[in-house]
Amino acid sequence: MKIIFKLIFFVAVAYVSQFVFLSSASAELIEPTHNFGEKTEMTSRLTILSEPPGLKISLDGKGLGKTPAFMLEVKPGIHELRVKDSETEIYLEPGKTLKISLFKNEFVQIQVESKVVEKQQPDLEQQKQVSVPPAVQPSPAEVRTQENRDRAKDRWMRFVNGSSPSF
Repeated sequence: MKIIFKLIFFVAVAYVSQFVFLSSASAELIEPTHNFGEKTEMTSRLTILSEPPGLKISLDGKGLGKTPAFMLEVKPGIHELRVKDSETEIYLEPGKTLKISLFKNEFVQIQVESKVVEKQQPDLEQQKQVSVPPAVQPSPAEVRTQENRDRAKDRWMRFVNGSSPSF
């Protein structure tokens, strides 16, 4: 029986000494180098397309190569985008993707979330506000040119966002 008490006493002393040693050693631990509560700045992604392809791209005066450029990591904020001779100012949201295309020297922002671009019919109030006074009506040739341009732009948009297999 004395041996069992000695063994229990030895185990208890060893356990207590381990506890005392570990509690004093915790004061010597190195502070963590990372704080997971801090927010890190997220980058944005930029995809640039053009018709025709192979045009030089620069962002804020720095060359990025030629179109098409896919999923470039860019710092969020306002930037100046230049494709060939055309310039525009773009805003990149943190953690978001911006898809932009140059078509007939006009920049077009492409919806990233949806695959199908839906045309919305303006309501009558908007039609009244947009209507041109009769004295400035475009000629029939100008109307046809604009309709052809709109159709070509619509075909390009469907091709770029993936809802049409060909341009």
